[in-house]
Amino acid sequence: YRRGKNTSGYSKRIFEIEAATIKHTKEYKVYNPTRESKGYIFGKSNALLALRGSIGHQRVIASKTDMGGIEIRYIYMAGVSMGILKPVYLKIEKDVPHSSLHKISIEKYDPAKHGIHNINGKAPMLRGLDELKLIPGGFAKFGLSFEYRKDPTSVRTLEAGMMLDAYYKPVPIMYDINDSDGYNPNNQFFFGFYVSLNYGR
Repeated sequence: YRRGKNTSGYSKRIFEIEAATIKHTKEYKVYNPTRESKGYIFGKSNALLALRGSIGHQRVIASKTDMGGIEIRYIYMAGVSMGILKPVYLKIEKDVPHSSLHKISIEKYDPAKHGIHNINGKAPMLRGLDELKLIPGGFAKFGLSFEYRKDPTSVRTLEAGMMLDAYYKPVPIMYDINDSDGYNPNNQFFFGFYVSLNYGR
């Protein structure tokens, strides 16, 4: 959600709040080849949701010559990014003693106990909501906005740019299987590009 206030005929002060999921670059979905199961991210210990609140500035670079034209602007924002971590739960297949049958239990992912041989798939999305953890950080982005509206009371823009989320410590998205080597597979900074379509009034 974005709200702007004119500071001149060519510029606005912008206030924005947004929510976005952030993924690790090593994430990829796998399936258990021996069973009919839902895909899951092997090695993923937490899901990360970023809640961002920012303030910034927008300025016109090139104005429309008529209502059918395109207006070009640049925009920059900075603010806070609150990371919300939710632990990953999986469906684990277990043997039933003295039987050829199997049962499915839902457990928090643990690489010491869970592998491709007994992971049946991902658990329901709501599991783990009572174990949320917060990681505060900052957020910034810069982009170009292309306004193509014909109605002067509406907002129709295509926006593209780059953004950065920075947290005070590495965010544990993927499990650090070998923590004795001094290498942490997780990141403290998340840089990316974005494209968005904006609608409103």
